[in-house]
Amino acid sequence: MLYLASKHRYHTLQYRCCGCSGFRLPVISLGIWHNFGGILCVDLEPYRDDLIISTKAGWDEGPG
Repeated sequence: MLYLASKHRYHTLQYRCCGCSGFRLPVISLGIWHNFGGILCVDLEPYRDDLIISTKAGWDEGPG
């Protein structure tokens, strides 16, 4: 089944500024371990202008 996001999904979100970058990010964000499932290039293609991909380390990375 193909996921279709609501056209009004951004109207009620609360946002916070991210430093001096100009980005306004939602107060609550979705974290995922691997992916959303399915074929990512097809599943997420309609939302490529709506997504910001960020990364974080999950384990000790060592000195520095």
